[in-house]
Amino acid sequence: MKSNSLRLISLLFMVVTLSGCGSSASPSAPVAEGPTVDPNLVFTSGAQTVVAQITLDAASRPVPTAAIPVTPTAETLPTLAPLATVEGGAAQPPAGAAVTPGAVIDQNATLPAAPALPTMTNLSTLAPAASLAPAAPAGTVVAQIPDKLQWVSNIPADKSKIPAGKPFKITWKLQNIGTTTWTNSYSFKFYAGTQLSKAAAYPITKDVKPNTSIDFTVDCVAPATPGEVYSLWVLQRSDGLNVGKFDITLTVQ
Repeated sequence: MKSNSLRLISLLFMVVTLSGCGSSASPSAPVAEGPTVDPNLVFTSGAQTVVAQITLDAASRPVPTAAIPVTPTAETLPTLAPLATVEGGAAQPPAGAAVTPGAVIDQNATLPAAPALPTMTNLSTLAPAASLAPAAPAGTVVAQIPDKLQWVSNIPADKSKIPAGKPFKITWKLQNIGTTTWTNSYSFKFYAGTQLSKAAAYPITKDVKPNTSIDFTVDCVAPATPGEVYSLWVLQRSDGLNVGKFDITLTVQ
């Protein structure tokens, strides 16, 4: 577009130059008669042509569109309900609690009592289960064990000192306080603790009637290690039932 304007200006310049040269030519040269052209009109016409071309070029040039500023739209935030006011401080309501907007919470209000926990039962305090044995019919007398033994004394006495590793004897005086006679089907038998005697069981060699007593003597050997020893014995029937007990405690040194 700029090159076209330059061409028009150059053309106008040439027209003006040629018109000047024509006016200074020799008068002797024959010139054909014709209409006289005013050079000023030619210059004016050329100038108007150039101006018109420049105007057309400017009109055909696209006018840049100005950028239209975009006004940002503010996002509308949701309206929040006011928090509950707490008297005496800015404490928050408990999590999950329903609070009325603008409500006032009394910080000194009494909270509801927590639910009581179930009481655990100690199994050790429970009474033992009732026996599964059938109950005796009404009017039936339940038989009691007729065999009973009572300890009277023992030699040596409890807490007596005996030499370690040495033989010695123990004699118990025992009384029959039951209603049956102890026969040779009964025996005195070691039950628990330290066995000081050579044997673990001794059958009764003579009958022991009710309300009478017997001296039961056993041969023993003291332990080789010093210290206190305890020995527990029982009176046992032929059916294996133990019907009485007796014991002794000695100090080995």
